[in-house]
Amino acid sequence: MMHLSTHLSLAEACNYVTTENVTRAIKLTHDHFTMWGFNKPRIGVAALNPHASDGGLIGNTEQKEILPALKNVKMKE
Repeated sequence: MMHLSTHLSLAEACNYVTTENVTRAIKLTHDHFTMWGFNKPRIGVAALNPHASDGGLIGNTEQKEILPALKNVKMKE
């Protein structure tokens, strides 16, 4: 398990979920697992909001920040 932020208040941690930060964290996690001998590490990414925002009913962080980061990383494969 890898976390995106450390030692931040909940409000600060929520604001820290940006496309850039999520992309960086995924790449860092992938690079380290590769260095540790895992050929093709599979990385799961959790949503911030309940039910991954439920189509925008409970926020939009997943659509606005997390999904673009996943697309950035997927395009680099």
